[in-house]
Amino acid sequence: MTYKAKQQGISVETVHPAYASQRCSETGCGFTHEDNRDGDVFVCQKCGKELHSDYNAARNVAHKFIQNRRRSGSGGATYHPFRGGGPVLKERRASDTRSEAQASRAGRKPTPRQPNHNS
Repeated sequence: MTYKAKQQGISVETVHPAYASQRCSETGCGFTHEDNRDGDVFVCQKCGKELHSDYNAARNVAHKFIQNRRRSGSGGATYHPFRGGGPVLKERRASDTRSEAQASRAGRKPTPRQPNHNS
């Protein structure tokens, strides 16, 4: 997947997935325990949140990615729970940064760019 992303000019950043499948992805919970996961089913032993275990883990990987970006000062990332697992792909173009800055100065939220599925 990495080489395909590079062909398209998309950077790939890895996130260490330790405990992602055992940690509750519910905002404000984050309880981690091996009993939270039973095969494909994730049920938090603390708050009761129920999700498919892969979806829960993907949300945690996305959250770790965002936290790493904030700590590194790279910025530009927003939290969007993923529908699937795997590496986190981040595509940034100069035009994205310009339009986000223009929207910020104008006091409005930037319009999300739609992915190009024609390649």
